[in-house]
Amino acid sequence: MSLSQSNPSESPNIANAVPRIVYGEGVDPSIVVSPEEKAESSRALGRTDEAIANSAIYLDPKPRLLNKGTHYPNWLGRRRFSSVPELQDVKGDIVRISTVMRDKHLKPVPRSAELMNKTSVHEDVHAAQAERNDRNVKIGWGIISAATLAGATMGHNAGDGRGALTRGVMTASGAFVGYMAGYRVAPHERQARKTAGQVLSGKAEVTTRAITRKS
Repeated sequence: MSLSQSNPSESPNIANAVPRIVYGEGVDPSIVVSPEEKAESSRALGRTDEAIANSAIYLDPKPRLLNKGTHYPNWLGRRRFSSVPELQDVKGDIVRISTVMRDKHLKPVPRSAELMNKTSVHEDVHAAQAERNDRNVKIGWGIISAATLAGATMGHNAGDGRGALTRGVMTASGAFVGYMAGYRVAPHERQARKTAGQVLSGKAEVTTRAITRKS
């Protein structure tokens, strides 16, 4: 069972808008999230108080290989986390933040507060994009879909005559390479990385210290 910093039975207080913070079962107890500081960075990105009050942040304890965080629209987030009761009555978007990643040897490695905060801003950019119906999201997903299809087609063609299993593996590999290429150039993703400082310069447009680790 997850732990929440707000009472799921209470209606969101729009005047004092803060997101619901939900800690997944097994999350490192040293991790603490300030709802007030998270709300402050969300406002800096243009999110409305109503959207903030209806949203939730889920701290995910599951070790991930690539995915540091995800922004979910409400219906998909509740379905994705159907086993987390504290998220089932959330009325707005849900943002998942990975607290543990796997290294190149697949060993689980706890993430620093700094990295989790950058992920938090990145995913909040996507929440803000969704709230204002940013056309870059549609353009970006169009690019990602086209690149994924092109990669899958190239992989499939390269696997012709090599057996069904090999062709299937090459098709899947091509699709993955295409997806990653599309992800790198999609305008909504580029905006999120730039805003969060997940670029070579490391300079962020919006920062937050909402997530900390107690010593």
